Amino acid sequence: MSIAVEIDGDNRPFATPASGEFRDTDEIRPYTAFVTFDRELFARAADELRAQGSVIAERSVGAQIAALAPRSVETLVRDARYNVEHLAEAIALGDPEAFAAYAGWLQGLLVAAAHVPASVVSDHLGHLANAVRERTGAGSAALAGEYIAYALGRLGREVP
Repeated sequence: MSIAVEIDGDNRPFATPASGEFRDTDEIRPYTAFVTFDRELFARAADELRAQGSVIAERSVGAQIAALAPRSVETLVRDARYNVEHLAEAIALGDPEAFAAYAGWLQGLLVAAAHVPASVVSDHLGHLANAVRERTGAGSAALAGEYIAYALGRLGREVP
């Protein structure tokens, strides 16, 4: 049994019935946590994220790069790459809570140690979602978007 991921008219992901076929009588469940999943689909999405990870990381921090010194840019892109890796691993495991926990840990660390506003992580996750949509196929982008939306919800933020 598997859950197919689709994108509705607002480009917001939702899970369809396990058959992958949507019927008028089926309920659309926005931002549904996955109970069962197609390991091959999730593995392909995770592999696609890993393969595009460097480009996704660079694009997700693009707006911030112009104001930074080259060494700071390298650090920012490296850290964004870690975020992509954690997202890919959570998808490979079929565990949105793993990515949400990582995002919560990261936010706590940055607020406590670096004294940055709590919104920095959620803002970056919004940029990350956009970069994933630009660099991956629709299925991978929808799946990653679902995980990012879940993490944002756990951080108490709106979905981009």
